[in-house]
Amino acid sequence: MIKKKEEHSSHERWLVSYADLVTLLFALFVVLYAMSKIDQQKFKSLSKALKGSMGGEPTKENPTEKSNSPSEESSTENKEGAVRTTEAAVRHYAAIAQKLDQSFESKFQGQDMTHAYRISFNDRSTLIRLNATAFFNQGEASVRSESREVLDAIAQVLKEVPEKIKIEGHTDSTPMHSAAFDTNWELAAGRAAWIARYFIAQHQIPPTKIEVASFGEYKPVASNQTESGKSENRRIDIYLQEADPVSKK
Repeated sequence: MIKKKEEHSSHERWLVSYADLVTLLFALFVVLYAMSKIDQQKFKSLSKALKGSMGGEPTKENPTEKSNSPSEESSTENKEGAVRTTEAAVRHYAAIAQKLDQSFESKFQGQDMTHAYRISFNDRSTLIRLNATAFFNQGEASVRSESREVLDAIAQVLKEVPEKIKIEGHTDSTPMHSAAFDTNWELAAGRAAWIARYFIAQHQIPPTKIEVASFGEYKPVASNQTESGKSENRRIDIYLQEADPVSKK
């Protein structure tokens, strides 16, 4: 009878447990070392990586948690600064509008001139909108003599403020053709240029402060399908605004 060879039990199984213990101790010392050398955010990232490598569930970041990094703080400061700048600009252009109102009140002593002009403002400019019907004869570019007092009142303020002056000419969509002007573009340009020359010649406003533009019928503020809309579109827009960065150089 053949005897089964006796199996010898291994006396080296303790090495497996010892290796596991050494690995865990190594991981512990790595974490302790990392905690002493890196910031909190890096520690969280390391902790997630170690949990994942050991079979644990990675820690999920809280979506509502925000870091106060220098870039975020700078962004917040920039936004607050922009708001303050906008508010200051609105107050500045509102003050110019008030000066214009006072100039008109002094000139016309309580007369109702709302048919001739309207003043508005925002954080970029003060706008004086002149109704062309109150200033020009049909198809002509020179301001009627009885309406020039309005320009005189405007000029008193223009001389006091440092803003650039942009004068825009606009018309309605009625086709234009005369001995003087072939198109609405030319008519609008002629009207805007006449007012610019008046400010320069009669009130010594520096030409370098003035810009003239013509949009003809192509920048309406109302419908050209009605007479009231056409009346609104026939206008001169005078903007008082800060010089563009390019023009300052």
